[in-house]
Amino acid sequence: MPHLTLDSAASSLVLRTRAKGFLSKLAHDLELCCRGVRAEGERDGETWRGRLVVPVAAIEVVGSIKKGKVDPGALSAWETDLILQRLRQEVFAGIDEVIAVASGRQSRGDLEIAVGARGQKVLALVELRDRAGGLELRAKGDVSMRALGMAEVKAPLGAFTVADAVEWDAALVFVQEGAASS
Repeated sequence: MPHLTLDSAASSLVLRTRAKGFLSKLAHDLELCCRGVRAEGERDGETWRGRLVVPVAAIEVVGSIKKGKVDPGALSAWETDLILQRLRQEVFAGIDEVIAVASGRQSRGDLEIAVGARGQKVLALVELRDRAGGLELRAKGDVSMRALGMAEVKAPLGAFTVADAVEWDAALVFVQEGAASS
């Protein structure tokens, strides 16, 4: 079974948050990207397994989602800094990495996502495509912040909160070990 590593330059992992509550229209639904992701995996016919590590410090704000489109200019530098500070100091308090261990068969996968000592099992639809020297894995789903023991994000006076379900969308390119471009 060949060992595969993530080609981080050709891969992406995106998170989307949604505001809810009385004044949620005034809040920002956000798109975040995860840079510096590390992953490795193996595939044997239709069976695959892998491990993905997301450094919390490498999560970045892409922009605000309005009418289904991401607007990278909707947030000021101050707002972006405040969001990242709250994310790192409050939501992920004391946690350096999010780890996902996954396995499956061809188009279905089971993921165990861990934030510190707390974990959550997630069923995901997965699309695998063969590529020269490796494969591309596409998957998406939701993860519950509450199940992972993460702090609820809310505005002063409870005007709005961030919905518990965080959407994730992964397009991961794996290559034979030693062939990754970054």
